[in-house]
Amino acid sequence: MRFSLARFVLAVVVAALAFPGVSGASKFLPAKGKIYTGVTDNGTLQGFENFAEATGKHPAVLQTYHPWGNGLELAYERWQNAKVLPMLHISTADDETRAELITPQEIAIGAGDPYLILVNRFFSEKRQRAFIRPMGEPNRCLNPYSAFTCTGRRKGGEHTR
Repeated sequence: MRFSLARFVLAVVVAALAFPGVSGASKFLPAKGKIYTGVTDNGTLQGFENFAEATGKHPAVLQTYHPWGNGLELAYERWQNAKVLPMLHISTADDETRAELITPQEIAIGAGDPYLILVNRFFSEKRQRAFIRPMGEPNRCLNPYSAFTCTGRRKGGEHTR
């Protein structure tokens, strides 16, 4: 019998469609007909606990805001203590000064890759899945990575193509 690459590829595709595996992402999703609730922390679990007490529900997700380059150990400790799925919002703004730590252009050319690899490695080593929100709400003019000022003018340069 002659080997046929086309037949082999067809057989692999048919097998893949006939026996779909469970993707890693599907284990991270809520059950059918359910949704996740979540809250944002401010460096403590107080708001999380207040929400849980007020609603009588345990939020599934806890979001924390971190500036570019920040370590994750304290946030990880909160996520573990709260028994939640972590959500990490990565901002380019310094927590205290709001100064821009890295520009969108610098990220686009790879200057921020070491930090992104560090975040990936952190969650991989912890064997922890996480929702990652890099530069969330980019249309909010107060965010340093926004392409527009609060008056609606383009920032240009390192913030747009």
